[in-house]
Amino acid sequence: MILVPVLLQLALFIFLIGLVILLWNLHPTVAAVCTAFTGLLILFFLVINALPIYRPDCCYRSPQALLIYSIIGAFHSQIQGLLQQWIQLCTSHRFKDTAFSHSDALWSSLLRCGAVVSQSLPNYPGWKTKERHDLREHSVALNVETAVTAYRTTLDPACLDCMHVALSSEPGAPLAHCITKLDVNLADGTVAAPTSLKPNILRRLSRMLLTALRQMLTIEAKNREDSWEPSVQRLLSLYIGVTSILNIPPTELALRTIFHISMDASSTENLYAALTYLAAAVDDRASVQHPITLTLLHAAEQWVDKHVPQPQGAEGPRSIVAAPEVSMVAFLIIAQCMDRVVRHRIEAPEEHALDVFLQHCNGARESLSRIPAFLPTTGMLCGARDEAENKRLCNQLSFGLKLLLDALVKLLQSVSHLPLADQPGVLLIDLTVVESLMSVWTTARMVLGRPEVNLIAPEQPQGTVERLERLQGDVDALFPQNYGPMM
Repeated sequence: MILVPVLLQLALFIFLIGLVILLWNLHPTVAAVCTAFTGLLILFFLVINALPIYRPDCCYRSPQALLIYSIIGAFHSQIQGLLQQWIQLCTSHRFKDTAFSHSDALWSSLLRCGAVVSQSLPNYPGWKTKERHDLREHSVALNVETAVTAYRTTLDPACLDCMHVALSSEPGAPLAHCITKLDVNLADGTVAAPTSLKPNILRRLSRMLLTALRQMLTIEAKNREDSWEPSVQRLLSLYIGVTSILNIPPTELALRTIFHISMDASSTENLYAALTYLAAAVDDRASVQHPITLTLLHAAEQWVDKHVPQPQGAEGPRSIVAAPEVSMVAFLIIAQCMDRVVRHRIEAPEEHALDVFLQHCNGARESLSRIPAFLPTTGMLCGARDEAENKRLCNQLSFGLKLLLDALVKLLQSVSHLPLADQPGVLLIDLTVVESLMSVWTTARMVLGRPEVNLIAPEQPQGTVERLERLQGDVDALFPQNYGPMM
């Protein structure tokens, strides 16, 4: 199969060479033009036969290219054999001439030269081995292009299901690339794309988005590129937008996936979006089973343990302090979950033993006691040279406090309804935590230009609940109704 096309092209070149020789004897001008065109043709032939050797995506893989590749591979093997013999020869003479230092240095230099040349030669595997390697290296891109082209050609929503099944187990997050190429965007709370006009497309898309997020998590941290965080942010915002449009309740798989995103992500936007989704799963409007509530409680406690800031000057994470709205949402999850646990204890005290309930309370109390470590210091709130930066940080802190204080007050009110036998040992919020919140809120009020208010009434002693309620009322007065996040 290789010989026939090679002989045909060889006959063509012999004919052209003979024609050029004949023309130079007859008419030099015509011969010069013909020589130029013949040279261009030979150059083009050499290029298209050499390209497949170095470019795996080249479309000129012909039998003559295979022949050239085989010749180069055989020549390379011969050179490698000669170099190995040269290295063995230099090694043997080096040890024989140990009595002469100059001779030993000469053979050592020759040995190093042979080793350098041998290592610099490229590796030429067999043609089939090279094709397998190229196909394996570019399989993800080929699969993505094939799947996207199939959907764009047919506009059949079933292609998304096939795409989901075919690419869900592939490495390299191919579904994320497919969604990018499908040009699905979130605009004003709706999914904007020509595909959204098809029936049931959004439900199929939600499954793809969740699998794409899980594929992004499978990429090892050391192999993640700079585009990993923006890609996760886009996929996460699309998934949250699609599920809110379809009013899909959060599944256990979705909660687990987004929790892992909150643990792996480093950007403030991804952390806030992931934690907000988890908080919405356990708010008053959500209907979630008690085991999932406990799972989310332990997940939030684990997040707090991982992201707890280190004191200034010590080694460890501290950037989370500059985003108080994010950390307040994490504590919001703990407060909401514990409120559900307490209410479940009141409604069905016989389902769980008292020691298990107190164990949950101890874990929540330990996590909530770390709130002061996540609060920005006075220097951070009013120490920046740019006044707008100070106000931005205070605004984020204020909105985070608004979310958290409502949940904390509601939690303590639920604790007050526990049976007397359950109340000893159930002290979820220490007074020192409340004092830290009041102190940082006083500083934020000053930076935001609000009139100073005495949050502790001097005429009567106040406990934890009373102080939290007073602080909650003062923070709520800062925000209009239906106020959105400040990030």
